[in-house]
Amino acid sequence: MINYELKRNITHAYPAIAKALARAGRENPGQPLSFHFGLDVELRSAAVSVLIDGGETHYFNKRGRDEVVELSRHLCAAGHHVVAAQESCGFGPYFHRDLLESGATSYLVAPANLCGRRKTDKADAGEYAQRSFDYEANGNTKALKPILDIGDAKREFRMLARHREQLQKARNQLAGNGRGMMYEFGGEEAPPGWWGARKWPKLRAVLQAQNPWLARMLDPLQGAIQGLHARVRALEKEILESQERADTAQVLPKGLGEVTAQIIYGEVADWGRFRNRRGAGSFTGLCSGERSSGTGRRQGGIDRRGSRRLRKQLVEAVWRMWSWNKGWRAFKKFPHVFGGKAGPATRKKAIVACARMLMIDLWRLNTGQTTLENLGLLEQLPQAAP
Repeated sequence: MINYELKRNITHAYPAIAKALARAGRENPGQPLSFHFGLDVELRSAAVSVLIDGGETHYFNKRGRDEVVELSRHLCAAGHHVVAAQESCGFGPYFHRDLLESGATSYLVAPANLCGRRKTDKADAGEYAQRSFDYEANGNTKALKPILDIGDAKREFRMLARHREQLQKARNQLAGNGRGMMYEFGGEEAPPGWWGARKWPKLRAVLQAQNPWLARMLDPLQGAIQGLHARVRALEKEILESQERADTAQVLPKGLGEVTAQIIYGEVADWGRFRNRRGAGSFTGLCSGERSSGTGRRQGGIDRRGSRRLRKQLVEAVWRMWSWNKGWRAFKKFPHVFGGKAGPATRKKAIVACARMLMIDLWRLNTGQTTLENLGLLEQLPQAAP
């Protein structure tokens, strides 16, 4: 008895791809096809849409990530052109790297609202497939916004600062909870940093005399806050001592602070990623928003289309530099604000503009285009009297 067994491969699970390959084999033997994958990634799977040779987009439901990589490897080994686009999400770049290793051209894309108020995995995957084709075949550089894979070493260094920020937020939240508890039960004295090693013993003695129950409730809360605070300090030390710390200028601008500089440089990761000053400024999300149509033009607040962590550090750095480095060229552009009696709202707007200029100046410094002295980022020593 003859045992007939079908020789199956990975493409048989994707009927539209198998039919396209069979048709190409009959009509144009040896002619490679192009496959543009749109992937909406989950933890262990991905919603898969494929645009086949510039034609129709086909949706193949959710498939395992390993299966998608195997399909890509099979098509690339057969000489076909495979392009994949996926959103940069919270699962790391490992799926992207596996696709690159399989021979495909893969893009990590900045998260965006692709489909308006009707958002589904199928719609997102289909949109990524269409945009990857437009980006690759038609040269439309605005169709995708690829993200740089900076490598695990720089990602780990960057995570130190991000984890520090998360712990600071948790510490401040617990401190606010404790302060609210004191107000709720008649404790009018709740100074900032009440949980500190020097303030807490004195405050606890007062609370013990007034309300022993409140002191007992705040004891474990204060211990938790102190533990978070200690971990924040340890992370700051690790940022400064890390072997993977970002390359900085030989001399930091006065007032910037080494920890702040390392956090900024860690978020940027590679200063060469920006082709010009507009790219560096836009990455901060500190550019003004605009709504223009016809002859009407309206500019509003910042668009926030950039790194919020970088934006926060730059704004804080400018406030600090205003106290320590008044000779910087950015402050000289707003003499009516920093040299006069401008209101708080006006000064905040000027600080935002200076934060954008600080990013551009740091980009110029770290790409070797200028020096601290040219930018006025070093305090000038007073000249000796003749």
